[in-house]
Amino acid sequence: MLPIKSDGEFVFSELVVYQKNKDDLPYKLNFNDHLQFLREKLGKELKDNQNGLPERRVLTFFHDFLVIVIFMDSSENINLIKFISPS
Repeated sequence: MLPIKSDGEFVFSELVVYQKNKDDLPYKLNFNDHLQFLREKLGKELKDNQNGLPERRVLTFFHDFLVIVIFMDSSENINLIKFISPS
């Protein structure tokens, strides 16, 4: 990943990757990952809103100084991944 700061200036804030992406993702993530693989790659999630909206599940991880948010549908297929610098 890009460093959050370069010569004291912020160079990274947020990256959003959609399911249609076919390129490699940071931390060896991919859109076919199941919850078990996400936990193995990113650690225990900070927040899981499984009981929020029934058609969507959002998992929030803190890994390598980034907030990583995984958006899944009701079948736990990943639709969207956000990498956020908590600056």
